[in-house]
Amino acid sequence: MVLGGSPVELEATINGTAYRLLAERLSRERTFGQSTVKVSGRGKSAVLDAPYAPTMTFTNSGDRTAQQLMADALQVNGVPIG
Repeated sequence: MVLGGSPVELEATINGTAYRLLAERLSRERTFGQSTVKVSGRGKSAVLDAPYAPTMTFTNSGDRTAQQLMADALQVNGVPIG
């Protein structure tokens, strides 16, 4: 992991197009007259997956629509609806 277990957000511009990503691993290699840095990671949505976000489980006692389920999930995370 980079910086004490937290990913670092990077912006790389390739052929004029900016890409934002999370750097998760960094390695360096030095040989005589040459130095190489390798960075690997994933897209920014990686923070929604392990190990950055906890696994959450929800249950419902009655029938619910997808919209109702998402509204419930957003309220748990403190995101305002509307």
